[in-house]
Amino acid sequence: MEEYRDETAKTMATLLYLQRGIPIIYYGEEIGMNNSWFDDPGNVTDSGVREFYNSAREYGWSHEEAMKNINLTTRDGSRGIMQWTDDKYADFTDDADPWIKYNRESNYNVRDQEKDENSILHYYRKLLDLKKTNLFKDGDWSLDDETKENLYVYERTYQGQKGLVCCNFSSETETYQIKSSDFPGEMVLSVGEVDVTDTEITLGPYSSCVLVN
Repeated sequence: MEEYRDETAKTMATLLYLQRGIPIIYYGEEIGMNNSWFDDPGNVTDSGVREFYNSAREYGWSHEEAMKNINLTTRDGSRGIMQWTDDKYADFTDDADPWIKYNRESNYNVRDQEKDENSILHYYRKLLDLKKTNLFKDGDWSLDDETKENLYVYERTYQGQKGLVCCNFSSETETYQIKSSDFPGEMVLSVGEVDVTDTEITLGPYSSCVLVN
């Protein structure tokens, strides 16, 4: 999935934030920040982790098996500090060691993504600008539940205007047959490899697009 890290982050946001409701963004997702990964149960502040680790080891689990389970279930994984830069302490503090283990990554921090017009951060800004329009803020919502299993497609409608959101959640290229004469219209957002004709939308792996008539 690392190969499509940017595409999956953008496409998931497209699916979520153009639906009805108020977007609630958990810090770090707008730059594609990964969870922290712990090698030592002593570095996890979540209560009960040490007890679980000891019990798992007594039961016969290896250290690696126990830590994998902990990393997949502990709240601490998603509570690392915000990655402002890839400098020391991720620029979260100047001279104080943060209270929790954290990641430092090139490209997946605010400073690097501000410089890249194709970054996840810039995409989130465009997406949220679109969310503020009447169509995606107040419009009706309807799901196309007769699509392929790997596709998630829905429409928004508002006072005669329509929007179509089409997302591919697979590593294969998928095709969606356009069912409304109101589309294709204008493609206002896209992620990954997208091709639109009068009758169908072709989406590359983990790609998505938004059409507005």
